[in-house]
Amino acid sequence: MASWIFQANQKRYRIFDAIQELEQDQWRVPQHASRIRAGDKVYIWVAGKRAGIYAKGSVLTPPRRMPVESEDLVYWVDPKEVDPNETRVLVSYEHKLLDRPLLRDDLKRRGGGRPDGYPGPWRHELPGIA
Repeated sequence: MASWIFQANQKRYRIFDAIQELEQDQWRVPQHASRIRAGDKVYIWVAGKRAGIYAKGSVLTPPRRMPVESEDLVYWVDPKEVDPNETRVLVSYEHKLLDRPLLRDDLKRRGGGRPDGYPGPWRHELPGIA
């Protein structure tokens, strides 16, 4: 089982609302699709002034082309940007950290910092998140 960083772009997707309101969400996987497997861990990284990890979850499906569900489309700032032919996975949000995210500076102090090659594979475990 591998661990991955999936990066959200707040300018394109209302990630905080999605994490708060959804139990599962579709994620684009434009990179590493051949290596991502159902059961892998996922850490949701949000960039910006308070960059960090805002959720942890699991990949539920193998990467494949899948249409965007209508319930997910409402979170896109501009739904016209959604490419129906992109490779995606379904992710389950198991730990929502919206009130206590693991911010970039905290991760650096723990020695886990911004992972090399992210978004992508990550080889760190995070204490306090099962």
